[in-house]
Amino acid sequence: MRECIGNCIGFPPAWLSVGGEQGGIIKTTIDISDPLLEEVRRVAASRGVTVRSLVEQGLRKVLAERASATPFRLRKASVSGRGLNEQWQAAGWDRIRDASYGVKAR
Repeated sequence: MRECIGNCIGFPPAWLSVGGEQGGIIKTTIDISDPLLEEVRRVAASRGVTVRSLVEQGLRKVLAERASATPFRLRKASVSGRGLNEQWQAAGWDRIRDASYGVKAR
């Protein structure tokens, strides 16, 4: 389905495609750095495709990768034991950290 946007009596009318099974086409503006855009234009020309189709392919690829990526899961690294030794139970984090990294007492 196509809908007229703005004053459709004038020339040329602005059209926006909406609906359809795969959704409509809506124009948008994106900021792309000049060097990247130049490279995209070269690749598009060498492949005989439009910049738009390359942008769409890239977006689809990123979305597919994201959808198929497994979420990060932190491995269980717990150790058996009963907590800190008596000598460390009253120690503050600074003292424990310094001892862990071999820093001499201040």
